[in-house]
Amino acid sequence: MLDKLRRRAQATTTSLPLYRVIPGRATRTYAAVHYHASNATEDEVAAYLDEHGDDLHANRYSAAMLAASAAFATGRDELVERLLRELSSRFPDQSEPEVLWADLLLFRGQLDQALTHARRAALLDPTSTAAAARLVRLAADTHQPDAETTALSALRRFPTAPGVVWMVCKHCASPEQFQRIVATWTAALDKPNARKVEPRLSNLATAAARAGELDSAVELLSQGMLLRLEGVNPQREVAEKKLGKDAWATIDDVMSVMDATGIPYFLSNGTALGMVRAKGPLSHDNDIDLGVFAEDWDAERLVEAFNSHPLFELDGGHPQYGDPYRTKIFLRHRRGTWVDIWRFYPDAGKVWNEGLLVRWGTSPFGIERRRIKDRSVPLPSDPERYLEECYGDWRTPNPRFDAFCDGPNTEVLWPEYQHFHRVRRAHRSLAKGDVADAVTQLELAGPLVGATPSGRLLTERLAL
Repeated sequence: MLDKLRRRAQATTTSLPLYRVIPGRATRTYAAVHYHASNATEDEVAAYLDEHGDDLHANRYSAAMLAASAAFATGRDELVERLLRELSSRFPDQSEPEVLWADLLLFRGQLDQALTHARRAALLDPTSTAAAARLVRLAADTHQPDAETTALSALRRFPTAPGVVWMVCKHCASPEQFQRIVATWTAALDKPNARKVEPRLSNLATAAARAGELDSAVELLSQGMLLRLEGVNPQREVAEKKLGKDAWATIDDVMSVMDATGIPYFLSNGTALGMVRAKGPLSHDNDIDLGVFAEDWDAERLVEAFNSHPLFELDGGHPQYGDPYRTKIFLRHRRGTWVDIWRFYPDAGKVWNEGLLVRWGTSPFGIERRRIKDRSVPLPSDPERYLEECYGDWRTPNPRFDAFCDGPNTEVLWPEYQHFHRVRRAHRSLAKGDVADAVTQLELAGPLVGATPSGRLLTERLAL
């Protein structure tokens, strides 16, 4: 009964700003942290922490962890460190502070120290999927001799945990490694539960694609779609990274770093579309896009600038890219937002930027600045023309638009991978209930779908 009342009280505290009338400074501050963590933007949380951070101490574990996490996301590192030291001292058996220590050191580029904290977190709580995922990632990033053994061990213990399976699959880099991942995952499922298995098939498809095993990737996605058609997880949407309400803060931080390098740049692709059409980043976009002309491209300087900045971490990108910084630089902001910095190069009278499977060409352009939300924002000169070449009718929102398939300025570089991308898009569309788009994409990806057993069965079920 007491536990039930306690849960109700906490739910009320997080849904209503009752902290304003709670007596007692310390209690009021912790109630405010709970409320802001559930209802405010990270900047609003940070503003509250700036004003009341001195009142926070680790005598209340959950509120102190919330405060430390919010401070981490917004770069209040002194407060993060103080709270984590207090938490580690007061609650030495808890693994969460060690996980956050690992994240903090990861963004500082101190990977070996981060790995030490991840190992400690895993020892403190062998059931923690967050600790296991960090350990997999850091063992790979520090090139530990046992990195793959660590990954397969985590997969064996947590075969249906989203964070663990994703991290193992994300670091797959060869066909042989993919086969070992599939064998370990399959063996770990003593009593396969279709509801838990279905979401992980798309993770395994990612591992296959990263290994260059596109037939296997399509087979796994097709298995997932067949399960959906049989009624497994009908309400579950495929998780997609989306820009949150704090996207402007990420743009500000990116532009600050770029301005400091002195390298000319501009907001490009979907981010340029958002600036012109909506006067800000599009909430349904999935990353921030910047461009740098080939004559200004200095990958070493860009990598150094962002690698040394505590709010950003570099991502190695897709293993099929080869040189990861030849065409673009992948970044992740502490707030979770992904950032792509593209190299724009001239060819055959156009200016191009390219991804793994396609490239996009537009008429040559310069850089102009526009005033948007009290900021001087660099954009392609004559941005309306640039957007028309990239999107066609750019003024009308199109929730189905996919730059890898639908852009009028798209040139395919790797047809087989685009077919796989269409199958992946079909998988997501089916999860959203958009059967018509799923059917269209599977028809366009026909040769690759027809090459796999589950793909052929899927085409029969959908009467393609």
